[in-house]
Amino acid sequence: MTVDSVSVVEPPVPPTSRFERAAPPASSPEFAYNILRPPTRSALRPRGLRRGDQITDGGDGGLVIRNGRLYDPAWDAWEPRRRWPQVTVVLVAMVLGITALVFHQGSAPPTRTFKLGTGVAVSPSYFPLGSPSGVQSFTGTKSSASVGFVAQGNMQIAQFGCFCKTNFALQIYDAGNQLTAVPVNAVGNTALSTLLTLRPGAYHFVVTADGPWNIRIMPAGNAPMFPAYAHYLSRGDSAVGPIPGTVDKVVISYLAPDDQTIHVEAWSVNGAYLGPVVNGPGMTNGSFSVPRHSGNFYFLVTVGSGNWQLLW
Repeated sequence: MTVDSVSVVEPPVPPTSRFERAAPPASSPEFAYNILRPPTRSALRPRGLRRGDQITDGGDGGLVIRNGRLYDPAWDAWEPRRRWPQVTVVLVAMVLGITALVFHQGSAPPTRTFKLGTGVAVSPSYFPLGSPSGVQSFTGTKSSASVGFVAQGNMQIAQFGCFCKTNFALQIYDAGNQLTAVPVNAVGNTALSTLLTLRPGAYHFVVTADGPWNIRIMPAGNAPMFPAYAHYLSRGDSAVGPIPGTVDKVVISYLAPDDQTIHVEAWSVNGAYLGPVVNGPGMTNGSFSVPRHSGNFYFLVTVGSGNWQLLW
């Protein structure tokens, strides 16, 4: 018996996945398709089938037909991932951030701005000019245990200054050597004026200083009157007056950081406390009522750093 030819049929390779099948014979059109198609990258996750895709042969090894053409879902692994969700998140975050910034700027309180003493020089701590009656003046260059003076009337206006490097302090003792007041306790260069309520009689200062100092004191009622409309710009603690009794409003401006404070009181020329006018932080600016009073009075200003002005 003669054998003309022998046909060897290779067993099919079992399918490895739902989307792969046994290699077709070399004469099959699918052979070239399988050779040329992109390799499957199992490390990258394909996107899967879409609605409308068809699988030929009805089995797990069937080919996928999409839009009338052969299609392998492994091809999706070669396509870059769509980044629309990430881009959308970034855009939404930017829009929300801009919206929050605009809302914050729109809801912020207005900045408090004002000018102090336009065209007016900053004055030192107030003390009556000229030579009013009853002024007593004292000077020195170092500490002194006793500087005597006489208080006339119930209210005194006093001015103190020192070119000191360390402590500058003043204590007032009466004729019985009893401590009556401590008008100054400062460090470094000092210039201020204040009001002292002292009964008529003899007193003396005890001065602590390491540099040139000066003291002036006089009865508050002997000082010349301020006009009914006036403007005073200064810095540091100061007593300002006497003010005409007809004044019932005062505009107070204080230019300083918010951690500084200004405290203004009203006192009669006879030494009676009339009450507070304002107690506020830095950047205070407004019109304030003067406590009810009869007769002339003084403003007593106590502040931290910064300039202030009174306008009435």
